[in-house]
Amino acid sequence: MKERRYSELDWLRVFLILAVFLHHVFMPFNGDGWHVMNEKSSKLLDDIMVYFEQIRLHTLFFIAGVGSLLLLKRLIREHLSSISSIGSLSH
Repeated sequence: MKERRYSELDWLRVFLILAVFLHHVFMPFNGDGWHVMNEKSSKLLDDIMVYFEQIRLHTLFFIAGVGSLLLLKRLIREHLSSISSIGSLSH
């Protein structure tokens, strides 16, 4: 049986990793007192970053959980099919 690939999860993961990268690139400009700061900060950028901070990490953990669940289902299915094929050989 051919495994289904969930490309939606792959693209969501790509988007979120890019968002994490951009978050760290923009940190010097948001006014939160990070390691390296720019003289000028942006309130709009800070508001956008705060909004995405609320969902970004939770969504990454969700995607990791779904990936783990799909892998576990596949491993269980492969294990059960190997057990049944071994059992059919012994009869």
